Formats: sequence, structure tokens, C-alpha cells
Amino acid sequence: MRFRIEVNTLDGKMSYERNTPSDALHVADGGKESLGVTITDTEEGKSYSPEQFRKRFGH
Repeated sequence: MRFRIEVNTLDGKMSYERNTPSDALHVADGGKESLGVTITDTEEGKSYSPEQFRKRFGH
């Protein structure tokens, strides 16, 4: 699996890619002071908030 994490900040959008749900959440959790974080499952093309992602992937 491959996950893209997008973090919106005052300076723009930063994007990261990770291979596991736990790594994706680790990056997303680091963006708590951001303007918004989304995690996209690149295989399914579905985007989630970190809370939705936790429920979906059980982490």
C-alpha cells in the first residue's frame, strides 16, 4: 500500500508518501498545528481525515 499525506500550512501544502498506515498516521500526527491534514490511499484513490483513517485502518 502507498499513502499520501497532505499537510496544509500558512506557507503552502506539504506532501509526504509512506508505505504503512502507522507511518502515515505518524506523519499526520506531526501536522496537528496545521490548517488541515488529509491522508489518501493511493490504490483506492480515497482521502480521509486522520480520525477517519484511524477508524478505517485500525491504528
